[in-house]
Amino acid sequence: MVDGRSVHQYLGYNDVEEFYAVYGGQADWQAVDAFVCLHPAATCELFVPFNRSIIVLTTIRYDNGRVAVRDWKRWNSRLARIAADERNMIAANNEYDVQYMRYVLYVMLL
Repeated sequence: MVDGRSVHQYLGYNDVEEFYAVYGGQADWQAVDAFVCLHPAATCELFVPFNRSIIVLTTIRYDNGRVAVRDWKRWNSRLARIAADERNMIAANNEYDVQYMRYVLYVMLL
């Protein structure tokens, strides 16, 4: 928790690095084959440094929880990298969110 807000409401760049610094060297975390993120999907940012497969399944807007523009842009960039890696899977539970992510990722990759 940061300043009374949960990780779902705020996740800055340093938080990702700090999370990995704490858990990255632990055997049980290194034994994981894949990380699955549901709600909010943007929490997957925490798992990028582990270099494991990531499954992002959005149940509402993929950017939920990213309130600052810089955090949203950082998540967009990371999601584009996640999507570009064939080990990972990006999905949504409804057509609107599928199209929303396709549009954003397409624009990011231009």
